[in-house]
Amino acid sequence: DIHPDPDLILITGPEQSQIKVRCECLRLASKVFDAMMKSPWVESRALSLKEISLPEDDAEAMGIICCALHYRNSLVPDSLSPESILHTALIVDKYDLTEALNYHSTQWLQSSAKAAREDMAQIGYLMAAALRFEELSQELIFHFAGSYKTLMDDEVLRNFIPWSCIRM
Repeated sequence: DIHPDPDLILITGPEQSQIKVRCECLRLASKVFDAMMKSPWVESRALSLKEISLPEDDAEAMGIICCALHYRNSLVPDSLSPESILHTALIVDKYDLTEALNYHSTQWLQSSAKAAREDMAQIGYLMAAALRFEELSQELIFHFAGSYKTLMDDEVLRNFIPWSCIRM
C-alpha cells in the first residue's frame, strides 16, 4: 500500500495490479486526475467503488509515480532503467504530472546518462525537461549513425515528436 489509509485503488496494467492511494494526492498533482474524479467522467463514477481501472498504464511506473506523489520517497528509486524511465515518462505526460515530478524526473534523467541516446532524447521530450532534452537531442544529432527518418519507425517517437522535427 502506498498510503496507510487509502480511499482509492488504481487497477493498472494488463496484470491488473492494485495500487492503494489517496485520491486527493492525485488530484492536487494532476489536472487530469482532478477531472477524472469529477462528474461526468466515467472514472469519477468508479469512485463509489473506490477503484479506477487504468489498463494501459504500466503498473510499476504508476507505482513509482504514486510513491513520489504521496511523499514515500524511500520507495522511489534514485535511478531507473531507460525502459522504466520511458514507461514513467509516458504516464507523466498522459496525466500532466510534469511539475509534480520535476525533481524526480531530473534525478532519473541524470542517473541514466549512459542509456541509449535515442531513448533518452525521447524521454527528455516527454518529461518536458527542456534543457536536458536539448542536450540529449544534440548528442543524438552529432552521434546518430543512421538516417533520422528511421527514428520515426519507433511508435513512441512517432506519437510524441512532430514529424516536422525529423523531416529534412
